[in-house]
Amino acid sequence: MSGAEPTARRSRWLLAFAAAIAVIAACSPRDLWAPDEQRYGRIAYDMERGGDWLVTRWNGTFDAEKPPLGYWIMAGAGRVVGEVDARAARIPCALMAVLAVLATAALGRRWFGDPALGDTAALLFATSGLVLWNSSRAGLDLPLTACALLATWAGTVFVERPSLRAALAAGAAVGLGVLFKGPHALYVPVAAVVGGCLASGQARRLLDPRWLGALGALLLVVAAWLVPVLLWGGEEYRERLLGQLQSRISGRGEPHSHAFPYLIGLLLACGLPWTPAWGTGLWTAFRARRAPAQDRFGLGAALTGALVPLLLLSLAVSKRDVYLIPLLPCFALLAAYALHRRPAARTERRSAVWFAVCAAGLGVAALAAPLVIPHLLPEGPLEVVRPEQFTTGLVPWVLIAIGLALLGGAALAWRWRSTPVASARILGLVLGSAWIACALFLLPVFDDVKTWSSAVPTLQKEAQGARLVQLGAPCAALVWAIRPAEVELPSVAYEDIPARVDALYAPGAPPVVTILQVKYWDQAQAQHPALSQRASVLWSRRAGHRLWIALVPRR
Repeated sequence: MSGAEPTARRSRWLLAFAAAIAVIAACSPRDLWAPDEQRYGRIAYDMERGGDWLVTRWNGTFDAEKPPLGYWIMAGAGRVVGEVDARAARIPCALMAVLAVLATAALGRRWFGDPALGDTAALLFATSGLVLWNSSRAGLDLPLTACALLATWAGTVFVERPSLRAALAAGAAVGLGVLFKGPHALYVPVAAVVGGCLASGQARRLLDPRWLGALGALLLVVAAWLVPVLLWGGEEYRERLLGQLQSRISGRGEPHSHAFPYLIGLLLACGLPWTPAWGTGLWTAFRARRAPAQDRFGLGAALTGALVPLLLLSLAVSKRDVYLIPLLPCFALLAAYALHRRPAARTERRSAVWFAVCAAGLGVAALAAPLVIPHLLPEGPLEVVRPEQFTTGLVPWVLIAIGLALLGGAALAWRWRSTPVASARILGLVLGSAWIACALFLLPVFDDVKTWSSAVPTLQKEAQGARLVQLGAPCAALVWAIRPAEVELPSVAYEDIPARVDALYAPGAPPVVTILQVKYWDQAQAQHPALSQRASVLWSRRAGHRLWIALVPRR
């Protein structure tokens, strides 16, 4: 057995672990959480329960916010297991996250001819803070990322050996990404292929007429859904879909509006703990002409695949942290390149020291959490998270185990600080393991805070024969929890909510259960003193960051 074989075997196990993180964490016994999981889950639930698979609906109303492919895979999983529950909604998306991790490794191998570099990049991507949090959720950004990376890989193949098959594959992959979340799927593949060709002196490859096959495949995939939905969705749905597109472009009414540099600062935080390792990789990519000729395409592709989409996303009005996920594989590839190809550089040795310090800091935080967090929690009758939840049961023991594992990883990373690749891999393995423990044993503790699970039995019992109305900002957590009944979400101005509550509980009004925030109930009682004689509070507690109550007619 040659000396390279054990190393190759360890590298394959490393890749297998990086790919498995998302699926294992997705098996957590927790429910779906805000802000997006519950909405996506309810749309897929309605679809699987006999709803329209072409025109998506949320709580009985048209939903044109996202294309349908993500809902299709969730509903398909629900059809297999019997219904769309939390795990059926999360696991298909986690499998797409696995595909994104494997595609990152495949790009590293193709761009730089180094399987170990690709496996390291896959681990760095899979254990970035933003990816750890989102890869096991019912979301659409990791599926979009997987499609974008597959398109980039096919585009790279086309540049190496132009063929219509590779062009069609690239276009089809982008089309599937568009059906997951929209035109953002174009940013990374187009930027990466153009940048790689320019950096490697192959710009004329971009003029090959067979690229029209990629465009045709993209349009065909998207049109397979868009044309039927525009023809048969009805005028109301067409107006909703086109209005949604207009609002995204103009930014009018978008709840995630931020200034230009917002995403740039957010990127540095969301990429932790690996952001310090990006620096040398970015610098090397900017100087691609000095790199070996066989590496120039990959460096140029990774550089433009990271920075051009970041610029485009920063110019748009609507900005969210999850928009950065498709960029992270390119940053991870640049960091892995620096770790593997410049291991003796002073900056990489400093990165290895950072890895050890980061693991140690997280370990100390985990050990201190059971002692510190209970003293930081605010007190109040509507608080769901209680101090004893951090000091009793399994939680403190899991935190101690995580803390000790992170400290052990910090010691190993420090010992191997002269070998930055080994130090990074150690930290990645420990972080991935710690996140799996968090997902399986700690996150379910917060279900009472993030969901309406504790109120469901009471609401379902009381709502028999009564309408269920929610006033104020629509709460996806409530709509997801109260299944299969629909929750009425009337459009009422905030200042008119007190008057609407008074009308709902007027003498002789039909029975109704009303969900609203405590502040509106206080305003309603102040404006209509007799209301407290006609309505009473059935349930009250915190769900998410708001205080909610359920009102019923006073008996």
